[in-house]
Amino acid sequence: PNPFRHRIAIFGSSFTHGTSTSRPGLTYPAQFCRMTGLQLLGLGC
Repeated sequence: PNPFRHRIAIFGSSFTHGTSTSRPGLTYPAQFCRMTGLQLLGLGC
């Protein structure tokens, strides 16, 4: 099965998308997607 069959949209400010993290994989959307296996679609505001 395709692990990226389901997608989730993350909408928020630059803080949501990782302005204050040291690595892109530490943002909460990235961590959530790793834990759930969902594909991330980032939508900035």
